Amino acid sequence: MKYLFSYIFSFLTDGILYIIILLPFYLLFRRLKLKKNLSAVMSVPKEFVRTILFVYLIMLFTQTFIANSGSGSIQLIPFHVIITQLKNAQHRIAPFIFNIVGNIDVFIPIGIIFAYLFDSDFKKTVLHGLAISVFIEIVQIPLDRTTDIDDVILNTTGTVIGYFIFKILAHIKKRTAQN
Repeated sequence: MKYLFSYIFSFLTDGILYIIILLPFYLLFRRLKLKKNLSAVMSVPKEFVRTILFVYLIMLFTQTFIANSGSGSIQLIPFHVIITQLKNAQHRIAPFIFNIVGNIDVFIPIGIIFAYLFDSDFKKTVLHGLAISVFIEIVQIPLDRTTDIDDVILNTTGTVIGYFIFKILAHIKKRTAQN
């Protein structure tokens, strides 16, 4: 548990400087884009979610590109790391939880946010999550970070889970609005 809190603290502190620097530029860009496209109707909730997505992606990228960990290895055999960590989970549960659960959990927000932004289109949502994950893994190669196909599988699984969480919440919201 101490390891988890340490990681969360690191996650937040590693990204805050980049958010402070980049967020004003993003907000200015969105303002100029909306001003230029006067015929478009701005959705305040969607603009807010886009901003949350921007901040989230900064945090994600600081952990995957800037934070220094990894062995510089490339693992292209699907499920190799997952199976290995499952076998060793009885002796070392922390790496299993950190890798398997962490790689799924970190992409659940991607599934929720993209489902909202693209009006619940499953294919677009999953393809965006897959593209972000593949992009991260490819960029990690020259950074001497670990590149693993299992991360892509787990991240995409997290995106799918996030999509279905969004659909369930949207269904609940719709039913409560009808009553």
